[in-house]
Amino acid sequence: MEIQTEQPNSQTLVLRLSGRFDANTIGDVKSRWTAQDVIHYVIIDLSGTTFIDSMALATLSSGMKTTRQRGGELLLVNLSEVARVIFELTSMDKAFRILPTVDEALTLTV
Repeated sequence: MEIQTEQPNSQTLVLRLSGRFDANTIGDVKSRWTAQDVIHYVIIDLSGTTFIDSMALATLSSGMKTTRQRGGELLLVNLSEVARVIFELTSMDKAFRILPTVDEALTLTV
């Protein structure tokens, strides 16, 4: 999996994921937001994901809890078709705020 990281402001981290998001790659993703206590908002762009397993979903749930404890939120954007189907089948689409674009998510972090 490839992870592109952007930090548009001091409290917000944008992660653009491509490839397989699974048990082998969750550590790389999670370490991006846990390493910095000042990160309150994590925006994860899933447009390039080709696979998501249950461990990845658990990691996202953990990230949602962490960001909420910091007074922020974990936002999902640009879901690939694979991601959209997984989130709908598991009803996780009801647990997360899912937005169409990174730009739209950024408006919620100001």
